[in-house]
Amino acid sequence: MDIEPGSKMLGHKIDYVFLGSCTNGRIEDLRAFTNFVKGKKKAENITAWIVPGSKQVEKTSHRRRPC
Repeated sequence: MDIEPGSKMLGHKIDYVFLGSCTNGRIEDLRAFTNFVKGKKKAENITAWIVPGSKQVEKTSHRRRPC
């Protein structure tokens, strides 16, 4: 990948987006991600995986609108 920890992503091609187990998929993480992408459209060549850390987080994410 040639990406060092802490380096900027600007200018790097992105194929996959994953939000989940490495952050434990907390509801706060899902809300932050939602706020970041609000009003934006996912490019067709991008695969995005959003994986809640638990069934409770999944239920909450479907029930509530992110802040």
